[in-house]
Amino acid sequence: MGFPLGTKKSLRNLAVIFAQLNIQDMALLKELVDIYFSVRFLKSKERSELFLKKSIDKRRRIVSKGYLKKNYRESTETVCRKSFSSFVLCKRDHYTKFMESFLGNPDIAFDSPEMIMLKNGNSTTVVRLTVDGMDLVIKRYNAKNIFRGFRHAFKKSYADRSWGAAHYLINNGIKTARPIAMKEMRIGPFRGKSYLVCEYIDGINALDYFIDPAFKDKKIMAQKVVGIFNQLELLRVRHGDMKATNILIYYNNPYLIDLDSMVIYKNNVLSNRAHRKDVDRFMRNWSEHPKIKKMFSPLS
Repeated sequence: MGFPLGTKKSLRNLAVIFAQLNIQDMALLKELVDIYFSVRFLKSKERSELFLKKSIDKRRRIVSKGYLKKNYRESTETVCRKSFSSFVLCKRDHYTKFMESFLGNPDIAFDSPEMIMLKNGNSTTVVRLTVDGMDLVIKRYNAKNIFRGFRHAFKKSYADRSWGAAHYLINNGIKTARPIAMKEMRIGPFRGKSYLVCEYIDGINALDYFIDPAFKDKKIMAQKVVGIFNQLELLRVRHGDMKATNILIYYNNPYLIDLDSMVIYKNNVLSNRAHRKDVDRFMRNWSEHPKIKKMFSPLS
């Protein structure tokens, strides 16, 4: 008979399992930890819980970092094309000759007579268009002025940030529009205009869903939305623009969209503060609808 593993090694192994489970509820995680501790008769419970939480966070970061790297380079999942004037990433299963040609000049989407304009703003232009038989959303990030364009030339593009954010959420069990491709216009290391291509989700936004009396299972859906917030808190993720219109209800599941401002924190204090801002912004959607607001009371 072998000897039992030491406490820290046991907790590290447990962290690997918990990190893969995508547990969305902190209370459930604590309950599982309590059961494990009672079976193992572990002492210094408070310190062990803290060590386990840090180990889970570390494991999640390691797994997510590896997954993200695969989606920023040539891999079995991703096609990567880099030149002096552009940087292109595309899901390999969608990289057809037609898609390759489209990514060569994605501006044609915004001039197409078949496109449906979803947003025409100063900073972003968003259209819906069928490309190679796929129902897609193409988002173009525009520079508002020369100064802003120069400043962003040295930063990650919004398309890059959204591409990474979408993969991070998907890898951690949060539903979002599947990213198909992204393109940055470049001059060497300097970034210019950028584009994001993702699947179109034919859903209804959460604001319209919860206000419309025709939908009956609102309490169940509210619990699922609360689950997204719990998961984001667990992952130390701030969405940054938590309007109810940035949550789509599709096939009885909430999808989080518009990830341009998403941030992943390492610091608990900053993460908690940012999470509170996300919650406060979301709750303001229901300021004139107290009955709906009550459905999200677990967030308060």
